[in-house]
Parts: sequence; structure tokens; C-alpha cells
Amino acid sequence: MLKLGEEFTLAIPEGHPWAEFLGVNPQFRVTKIVEAPMAKLTTKARKKLPKGEFAGPGRSYPVNDKAHAANAKARATQMVEKGKLSPSAAAKIKAKANKVLKKGK
Repeated sequence: MLKLGEEFTLAIPEGHPWAEFLGVNPQFRVTKIVEAPMAKLTTKARKKLPKGEFAGPGRSYPVNDKAHAANAKARATQMVEKGKLSPSAAAKIKAKANKVLKKGK
């Protein structure tokens, strides 16, 4: 866990409003903000993905690249907190996403 004043690098999508907030907020000591391009997955491209490129049931939670894998983990956590996804289903999604993140797609 980061402590107040600790250095860290934050990767955020291009144009995200946090970039401006973190750059001027005295509570944060941001040493580097890396703007990461938002991963794109069109409907057409999503339909072409094989079943194995999804971590959730019913072709949900695509994990075709690192950006989508990281997003799948975050969304699964949110859905568990909202009571819309079981912890066991989230664990499966996170395990599949972690495989993609370790491969470095």
C-alpha cells in the first residue's frame, strides 16, 4: 500500500481527467504520469475473438491483451462488491487475466 508522499508511477488513458488532478493536487507527489493509449476492441473484432480469449461466462470479460486483462480484473472486483458476481467466478476471471498479464501480450 502506498503511503502519503511516496513516489509512484501511474499509467492512465490519454486525456483522462485524473492527469490534471494529480498534477496539481498537493496531497500527491507524482513523479511520473505515463499516458497509456486506451485499448480498442470493436464489436466486429470482439465477435472474431475465440472463446478462449474471454475470462467470464458467455463471452464476457475479454482478456485478449494486457489492457483488457487488467480491466477484467478491476471490473470483476467491482461486480463482486456490488453482489452481481460470485467470488468464485471473480477468482476464475482474475486467474485467466493474470495468465495474460504474465505473458505480456
